[in-house]
Amino acid sequence: MNKTNPLLLFRIGWMDYYAGRDRDEIQGGGSYVEEHRDGGEMWNFEKQDGHCYGYVMTKNNSGIDLQKISHSQSWQRGEKLSGVDIAFIAQHPTCGQVVVGWYKNATVIHKAYNKDKRPEYGYLCWTGEDHAVLLPTAARVFEVKSGQQGFPGRSNIWYGEEKNNAVVQFKKELREYMRTPTTLRERHHGQKTDADEIRSIEKIAVSEVWQFYKNKGYTIKSVERHNCGWDLVAKKNDEELLLEVKGHKGGRFHFELTPNEYEKMQAHHNQYKVCGVLYALTKKPTLSVFAPENHDGKWRLVKEYGKGVKIIELEERMSARAMPILKVGL
Repeated sequence: MNKTNPLLLFRIGWMDYYAGRDRDEIQGGGSYVEEHRDGGEMWNFEKQDGHCYGYVMTKNNSGIDLQKISHSQSWQRGEKLSGVDIAFIAQHPTCGQVVVGWYKNATVIHKAYNKDKRPEYGYLCWTGEDHAVLLPTAARVFEVKSGQQGFPGRSNIWYGEEKNNAVVQFKKELREYMRTPTTLRERHHGQKTDADEIRSIEKIAVSEVWQFYKNKGYTIKSVERHNCGWDLVAKKNDEELLLEVKGHKGGRFHFELTPNEYEKMQAHHNQYKVCGVLYALTKKPTLSVFAPENHDGKWRLVKEYGKGVKIIELEERMSARAMPILKVGL
C-alpha cells in the first residue's frame, strides 16, 4: 500500500459476507439498522462489473468531505478523488470494535451518493475487486478504540486528522495490518476469504435446480435480486412453484432461512419448495427438494425428491435454522 494514500475508517454494521441481504443478516450499525434490519453496507463486498461499491451511513446523507482529505483545492459536490485507502470497522458481536475489511486505492465522491450501481441506497466510494479485502470472521482481530482524543467518535467516518502520538501510531499499525492480508488469513486457523467460493456454490446450486425443473417441463425465471423470499419461479400450465435454493460444498444440510424466507415459506407453503444441493463443487452435485409442512404446530421440511434425509426440523429463532437431521424410514 502506498503510504501517502489518505486513510479513512468507515463504521458499518456487522456481517459475515457483505454480499446482500439474502446471504446473511446485519447486526449493529446504529439505530437505522437496528430498526429496519437493513443497510446499504450489506453489499460492500459484492463484486459487480469487476468492482466493489462501498456505502456508509452519514448524517443527513452528507457523504464524504474531501476537503478534510485533500486541502489542495475547493471541492464541488460530486467531484471524485482517487487513491484513498478505506478500512471498514464494525462492532464485533462478542467483543469490541474491529476491522472487518478494506478497500485500497479507492475512488471517493465529495458529499454525494451515486445511484447507478446501487439504486436502493447508493454508494460513495468504489475500488477494483482485486483491491477489496474482506477478512473471514476469525481473522477480524484488529481492535479500534473509540472515545479517546483523536480516535473514532460518534461519526461513522473517521478522517484521522488528529496528529497526536497515539493516533499516528494507530495509523501506522493499521497500515501494516492492511499490507499483509494473506499472512493474516494463514495465521488465523488457515481460513481464507471465501466470498468467491460462496458465489460459485450458489451459482452451481441455482444451475442444478434450474435444469431439474426445466427437464420437467417448467419455464424458469430468476428473482434472486428482488428479495422475494425465494430465488426462482417455475411455471408449467396453471402451476407456479416458488423455489428457494440452498447450496453446500459438503454432504450435510446446515442452512438458515432468513426471516423473510421463513415468512414467505409459511404464507405460500403450497407453492414453496426448498431445493438443497450438496457436494456443489464436485463433478456430481446432488439435489434434494423439500416441501414445508406444519406438523403439530411446528414447521418442518419434508423430502419430495432426492436421497438421504427425509425430514428436516426447523427451530424458530429470529430466522429458521436447520437443526440436526431426523431420519425417517431408513
